[in-house]
Amino acid sequence: MALGLVGAGFLFALARAAIAEAIAGRLPTAAPARKGGSLAVGLVFDLANPAGLAFWAGIGGGVVAGGQASAAPGRIALFLAAFLAGAMVWGGGMAALVGWGRRYAGGRFFRWVNALCGAALCWFGFRVLWSTVQRIGRWLPLATRAWG
Repeated sequence: MALGLVGAGFLFALARAAIAEAIAGRLPTAAPARKGGSLAVGLVFDLANPAGLAFWAGIGGGVVAGGQASAAPGRIALFLAAFLAGAMVWGGGMAALVGWGRRYAGGRFFRWVNALCGAALCWFGFRVLWSTVQRIGRWLPLATRAWG
């Protein structure tokens, strides 16, 4: 429940920042070098997102259920190496695309992107908050019976 509340707050903070940028209409500039600001945001998203754990548990469970875990450890290493190589190619390709596209995209484009991203983040924040409040609502009667 605490993770849901913190996650919703984090999404609302990102939505507020995106909407403020859309309203201000500033063009994005290259960010000055700073110590881990973007990395910290990425790590929070990665560590707070249970989908990564579910993905890797599903992949591992599928490999073990297929009986291939003990028979071919090299295949697992090959799969992980291919996955990491694909992630690096994807990340590098997207960074190159963004760097190339910044030359051709104007302020109006970035304003719309910020507005749409802010609206989407706000929607997801409300969804996370609503599901957390519903869980708290289901949990409270059980807790009052157990303690009361």
